[in-house]
Amino acid sequence: MRVVFDTNIYVSFLISSSGTITELLNFWQQGKFEVFISSEILAELGQVLLGPKLKSYLCLTRQEIKQYLKLVAQTSLVAKVDCRVNLIKEDPADNKFLELAKTIGADFIVTGDRHLLRLEQFGETKIISAKELVEKIDKSR
Repeated sequence: MRVVFDTNIYVSFLISSSGTITELLNFWQQGKFEVFISSEILAELGQVLLGPKLKSYLCLTRQEIKQYLKLVAQTSLVAKVDCRVNLIKEDPADNKFLELAKTIGADFIVTGDRHLLRLEQFGETKIISAKELVEKIDKSR
């Protein structure tokens, strides 16, 4: 199963210590699915973590953020996006997740973002919440 995580999922891994997001992280670590990421998504994650909103909340140093980005890159399959999509007009930055999904033939985009969730599907890729993916994996056991 090929999965693309939205930036908010990577941030949730840092914030949550229990519940659905922890189950999702455990399933990833168990190899229940492959996670793909692009350099654009990694860059956005770095910007979000360094931004004032999360910087004060998470209290991470620049070095800790660099280490997290390195860990994400090492545990994900980094793909070079080979297409452009201009489907989400309200928040064009969200198109990067659709572009990666199309490039790699993702089964799922996992997100908490309403612009993406509203689409429900993009080509063959289903757009779902973390809870929905955890439920799908639980059912398949």
